[in-house]
Amino acid sequence: ETGIKDVEVDQNFTIYPNPASDFIFVKDKMNEGKNSIVLMDVLGNSVWNGDLNGELKINTSHLAKGTYFLRIIHQKTGKVYSKKIAIQ
Repeated sequence: ETGIKDVEVDQNFTIYPNPASDFIFVKDKMNEGKNSIVLMDVLGNSVWNGDLNGELKINTSHLAKGTYFLRIIHQKTGKVYSKKIAIQ
């Protein structure tokens, strides 16, 4: 883990609602092209992945309640941002 703080994630991305139930919205405030996104459970298993190009809506209604980690990989810099997400 690279240790990017939540503050830095919040400066560069808007992720809401948190806690979530049916959907998570992710918006790239930097708007510098495509980013890869992986939603992982606490064991590190990928439960969803895709590309963020500006704004994205992720369907989370099929996920079990619990804690997940949203990992965003910035394509240009290779920087990894991680945010804890609660699914209720």
